[in-house]
Amino acid sequence: MENNNDPFELLGFGIEEVEAAEEKISSQGRLDRDQRICACGHPMARHWTEQNRTYCKPSKMECPCKFESHRAVLTAGNTRRFLCKTVGTGPEHALARGILASVKAGEKIEWLIDMVCDFCGEKDRLYPAPVLAPKTVRFTPTGYDALLCGKCLGI
Repeated sequence: MENNNDPFELLGFGIEEVEAAEEKISSQGRLDRDQRICACGHPMARHWTEQNRTYCKPSKMECPCKFESHRAVLTAGNTRRFLCKTVGTGPEHALARGILASVKAGEKIEWLIDMVCDFCGEKDRLYPAPVLAPKTVRFTPTGYDALLCGKCLGI
């Protein structure tokens, strides 16, 4: 086989057609991807159930997200922005950190849920938080995440 400088020489299309295809694909986005984000702050596509156990593995780290807790709360243009760790409540939660990364990148975020407190049902400004039953807030990941009003969060 000859060593040529044009790898497209043996293909039925040229560089211009590939560039046009790349532009078209980039403008459309990947509509086949699950763009939903879980209350734990990680992409729903990173959750799965195996042998009656739910797993959430957003990256090399594992999230303790439990089946009863994982639920889609928003959609994001780029779910890779939601691969961070929860280290507290509110702004320290993975959900808030992913939203910040998306906003800074100019990407679209859309809420899928009614913005009501998971504990009391109050329509108010909400804070993502790791929780335990019955209605106990924690500051480290528990596997259960809720969106809480300031009163239920204790602030």
